[in-house]
Amino acid sequence: MPSIAGIKSNTEIQREKPVVITECQPHWHGFAWTIPSLVDKCGDNEVSIRGETHKDSYRVGNAYNIRKDSFRNYAHELLTSHPRSLKSYLAVASVAQAFPQLLPITLPIDALLGKLHLGPYLWVAHKGHYEFCHFDPDDNFLIMIQGRKNLRLFKYDLDILYPNPLGSEGKTIQSRIDLDNPDFKSFPKFREAHCEYTTLHPDE
Repeated sequence: MPSIAGIKSNTEIQREKPVVITECQPHWHGFAWTIPSLVDKCGDNEVSIRGETHKDSYRVGNAYNIRKDSFRNYAHELLTSHPRSLKSYLAVASVAQAFPQLLPITLPIDALLGKLHLGPYLWVAHKGHYEFCHFDPDDNFLIMIQGRKNLRLFKYDLDILYPNPLGSEGKTIQSRIDLDNPDFKSFPKFREAHCEYTTLHPDE
């Protein structure tokens, strides 16, 4: 198990390079969460769910809608493979606001954070969900609890990633590029982009 001091002194982290941390506090209580257990605790809570996430306009960070529903209903659709679950996404759900029953939460990486942040947040998606390429305003630690997530990370040269105009929906800056099918004719500078690629598994 890596020590906090060892992680802090990691040369890749010092150089602001992405790293995968394994076996960091493996007994953290959050790793025991499952969707059914969250429903038991928080099923009646109202959450904000993105819709139309299957459309091309979502994949390029251009448009989506928001609906309000209970976490129980969202989880039921997800677990029963309801057709609507394939075009829905519970994203950026503030634990303090949407899941207060889970508090207090001591994150494995709290000791690494050198500044205040607005998290933690919870994301719950169906298998195969594609999230639009975007630039987050803060440094992040992403903890995988269930399933796996493919990640593509780029340096913060926004011109190469062709951001959507200011005023687009959402709190992040979204790229106009579908990473699964990039249009190099429309976005020629994207050929210069350097991508770091990895897959996160549970407990990482």
